[in-house]
Amino acid sequence: MAEPVPVADQEFTITRILDAPPEIVFACWTEPDRMTWWGPEGTTTPRDTISVDLRPGGFWRLTMVNDLTGERYPTEGIFTDVEVPHLLRFSWADQGHRPADAPLVTVRFEPYGDGQTELIFTLAMHDLPAEKIRELLAIGIRPGWEQTIDRLRTLLAT
Repeated sequence: MAEPVPVADQEFTITRILDAPPEIVFACWTEPDRMTWWGPEGTTTPRDTISVDLRPGGFWRLTMVNDLTGERYPTEGIFTDVEVPHLLRFSWADQGHRPADAPLVTVRFEPYGDGQTELIFTLAMHDLPAEKIRELLAIGIRPGWEQTIDRLRTLLAT
């Protein structure tokens, strides 16, 4: 039997202050024309790979492309909660996943200061098998999401 993953490693939260109101930040996560920023450093997300059905039970899909190698990283998920412009909750995994095998992402968009947003991103892997959690941690899931959110922060600051 595989050794369990410590509870502290099964979830992480990233918090950032973004220079735009919640309505705009939320739109950058949900409107395909605004989602081409998506992905960690060194990737591009072509507009024609992005689709969003913004409702509980709706799918989202996109494909990140490695800028150097051209390798493609198709990802998708299912929205479980949508509260415009305050909350998104969705599964996140490679395309073709089963929702039960995917981490659950919660993104909160809180008004902050003068026209800014406090973005609170939480990724939970509590229901995943230990082997899958270790695999995701090994490929750098947290740094990848930090880079992704920081790319959005840079975009909104310009």
